[in-house]
Amino acid sequence: MKERTPGVKVAFFITKRIFFSALIIVLIIIGNAIISIHGIRVVNNAHYNLSKSLKISNKTEILLRTITDAETGGRGYIISGNNKFLAPYDSALISYPFALADLKSLTTEDAFFSARLDTLELFIHNKLDLISGNINLFNTNGFEEAKKEILSEKGLKQMEQIRDMVDILQDHEKNNYDALKEAAREATNEIFIAYVISTIISILLLLLAYFLIRSDLTNRIIAEKELKRSNAGLEQFAYVVSHDLQEPLRAISSFTRLLELKHSQKMDGEAKEFFRFIIEGATRMQLLINNLLEYSRINTKQKTLGLINLNTVLDHLLISMQPIITETKTIVLVDHLPSLLVDETQMTQLFQNLLSNAIKFRGTENPLIKITATRGDNEYLFSFKDNGIGFDMTYAERIFQVFQRLHTRDAFPGTGIGLAICKKIVENYGGKIWVESSPGEGTVFYFTLRS
Repeated sequence: MKERTPGVKVAFFITKRIFFSALIIVLIIIGNAIISIHGIRVVNNAHYNLSKSLKISNKTEILLRTITDAETGGRGYIISGNNKFLAPYDSALISYPFALADLKSLTTEDAFFSARLDTLELFIHNKLDLISGNINLFNTNGFEEAKKEILSEKGLKQMEQIRDMVDILQDHEKNNYDALKEAAREATNEIFIAYVISTIISILLLLLAYFLIRSDLTNRIIAEKELKRSNAGLEQFAYVVSHDLQEPLRAISSFTRLLELKHSQKMDGEAKEFFRFIIEGATRMQLLINNLLEYSRINTKQKTLGLINLNTVLDHLLISMQPIITETKTIVLVDHLPSLLVDETQMTQLFQNLLSNAIKFRGTENPLIKITATRGDNEYLFSFKDNGIGFDMTYAERIFQVFQRLHTRDAFPGTGIGLAICKKIVENYGGKIWVESSPGEGTVFYFTLRS
């Protein structure tokens, strides 16, 4: 008998929908992050280029003003003979090389500007040499000789060359600034459009994710209802098994015993043996039905969860198993066990099946059973270790299947369902159970339960 559960395909489909919904949300986050990063880079780059262009224009204007002030100062000194007029000239001699160096560093990628800046540097150098010559002429030959030089067209032409070159550079940089400003405006518009499109796509994808998740929840509700109906059917079947099917078995067993008592004097040894087979078969069938019923109720019976001290569970179990423990001279060594949120009855059933299994398959020595519990990150690892007969690990999976036995009934009694019950209980709590064994060297059963 197998418990009915929602189909594997349905479960996979639900899981796939959740995966795609999560993937959609992740893609939205990544897409918006990429657009945002790109937008920030474009805006920052545009701001940097515009700021750089303004800086070039300002420094070019300052350079022109410096040379103009130097010329004015030289003229003022020659006309008045007052040394205070030489201050702008002296300042220009110091500052203009730095101003030119700054402009060159800012325009290394602009071939047009760099080439004309070199020409401007030559013009400025010539102009300052002329001013220096006029000042020296004044200091040596007096005002009249110097006056002829400052009124000549040579100085005027040099200054016109400087102004014309600065105008060319300023016009070029203004055109460059306007182009950068237009590019920044277009980039901003493109980013805005990308944001609008991204927002629309994000909304559509979120709606898709919402409908996928809502559909998933609807499927889960349907699956849960189907599972409840299935479990209700199993409970009804379990009742039929426990009542309607066991009643004929009890009748067979009872009437067979009555026949044996009434006619025992008339039966020979072979007939009595047949009667014994009938009674034992009915008894074994009744035990199988009871065990199968117990197995089916692990899922169908509602668990009563509570914070249970497993030390107490084991203590009560050892008291109830005292007769078999005493008879077989079994020694049980127990570490401190944790308290977990579990069903006490199912934990008792789990521990009892593992202890009974260890005692049943004992070797020639007195049974020694060691029970431990080790805490992990979010679960406890339990182990039941014995010194019994062990078995070949080839059958490690088979022993957890219903009605699978490694030995005959004559050698070891039982129905072969105890470990299947253990597996179902552990898996119902999200844990795993496995075994390690070797013939003649005992067995260790491991299982995990969430902490």
